[in-house]
Amino acid sequence: MLRNRAYQSSSSLKLTIAQFISWPGRQTTKTLLHMKSFFQRHEKRKVHAFSHCSLSLIAALLLGVTSSGLAQEISKTNSTPGNVNGGTITRTVDVVSGVDLPLGTTISDINLTITWNRSIQFLTGFGNTTFHEETGFWLTSPNGTRVVVVYDVFGLHSRSGVIPATYGGVTPLAGDVTVEFDQQATSSPGTSDFAGKNPISTSFKPEGTNALDNLDNYNGESPFGTWTLTIADGLGSGGFGEVEFKSFTLTVNKSNTPDVNLSFQNGTSSASETGGSATVVATLSAAAASDVTVNLGFSGTATNNTDFTASTSAIIITAGDLSGTSTLNFSDDGLDETDESIIVDISSVSNANEGSGNQITATITDDDLTTSVASRVYLEGAFNGTDLNTTLNANIPVNQPYTNNGHAGGESAGSPPAAAVDWVLVELREAGSAAAATGSTRVGSAAGFLMSDGSVKATDGTSDLTITAQNVTGSSFFIVVYHRNHLSLMSASAITESGGKYSIDFTTAQSQAFGTNPMIEVTSGVFAMAGGDADGDGDIDAADLLNWRNQNGTTFVYNTSKADFNLDGVVNAVDRNDFQQKNNTKTSQVPGI
Repeated sequence: MLRNRAYQSSSSLKLTIAQFISWPGRQTTKTLLHMKSFFQRHEKRKVHAFSHCSLSLIAALLLGVTSSGLAQEISKTNSTPGNVNGGTITRTVDVVSGVDLPLGTTISDINLTITWNRSIQFLTGFGNTTFHEETGFWLTSPNGTRVVVVYDVFGLHSRSGVIPATYGGVTPLAGDVTVEFDQQATSSPGTSDFAGKNPISTSFKPEGTNALDNLDNYNGESPFGTWTLTIADGLGSGGFGEVEFKSFTLTVNKSNTPDVNLSFQNGTSSASETGGSATVVATLSAAAASDVTVNLGFSGTATNNTDFTASTSAIIITAGDLSGTSTLNFSDDGLDETDESIIVDISSVSNANEGSGNQITATITDDDLTTSVASRVYLEGAFNGTDLNTTLNANIPVNQPYTNNGHAGGESAGSPPAAAVDWVLVELREAGSAAAATGSTRVGSAAGFLMSDGSVKATDGTSDLTITAQNVTGSSFFIVVYHRNHLSLMSASAITESGGKYSIDFTTAQSQAFGTNPMIEVTSGVFAMAGGDADGDGDIDAADLLNWRNQNGTTFVYNTSKADFNLDGVVNAVDRNDFQQKNNTKTSQVPGI
């Protein structure tokens, strides 16, 4: 039997809690009174109903706390006393956004409680009796909306001949009076007969039938900012004494409109600029009866529609749903720069309030790398036993000639440096191994001048090449060198950065280049790129011989006389015999060329 009673009590408690939660305009004070009465009834039965319900639910109910951690209602009190005898004084309270109530909160209900004493100083026998004719109170919101809750009969807000709604009874009452002004209270405005009426401590509507004097006028406004209570005394020294203000409390109830907060899907807020993305999720604290539109604003160091694009800047959460999304798709701008930020804000929202999570930040991770490359290589055809001939120098064009693997650099020189042998193209490939470093792994390239000492320099003839590598993943770099009629080479091993640059010297050993005997030993211990590839397709064969035959004996033209393998400005038998024929069937060892 006791067990059954406990179960019934638990069920009653759960029902009571559910009723409390569903009450519109619920007030903490009223809730506490009902809860106190409920537990007193069950205590008489010696039933410990707490064991059948969630203590956390009760705590949340009593404190008015939502899942966002901020209250459904907030009470703010000013207890600074003050007297006024003819004129007004003011007292204020501040409601702070994101501290007292969630960001974006709107008002669903306002209550105002005032404690004061009307001191009659000259009427014998009355003592400090509360009195009403000269007393007035009005409340002004941060938005400027003013509601008069008590009119003073004679002065600043006069409705002479009408008893304030907050007065009743015929017995003068000494001491303080505390009145709660609640638009849902049942009392009506007073009548024209106010003789002997005095303030009483209870709950009233604001007096008067004026539509402006209605606490519901605050509903829908933002509560945040400074609220001002004006205390008025309508007459000065000729009146019935002064108003002794004691305190006032403003209680604000939060609208039931759901809050909306931003987050990133799966917690992913950072990704590479190449193919990366981040998905913004707008989530409601509860489903809304109407569609919710969340308008997004973007700021930060990343540029919208350049560094990223958003699938939508207005997330629409369909009525009944709890969330919607917008995907930020990142773009590779090809620039070596610091990581960039995208700050996503809620710029405005309809049919919901901004929650505390109204700003999030995504990061676009830069995957570009600008580095110096110092390479040294010899050409078999131009090697003279010590270094490289510069016979062709006067015929070298000012613009680089290469388009290998999509190279589109605009390298150009006013005139080739005096020690320049020819243009070459240097490429960076990123891969886990040399064999895997095919053309598709190219991350950057730059054209420069091959100098007589075998070094490759920028267009000024003195600086190392600078290459901006894109879509870098952190793997190893391999260096490739191309020439227009010699077989290309690639470093046999990954090159490690040292002193701010990547360096390779192909001339010192066959093993410096990837593959089996990829170079020609032009003198003891000195190695060079093999000449004879007139069509630049990566192998030396009959097609190159045909090119030589077509160019043999013709006037030299840089862009077409590619069978000039020894770079002397003449296509003749030396080019065929010493290079094309000698190296016939030899191929480049660079993977995938």
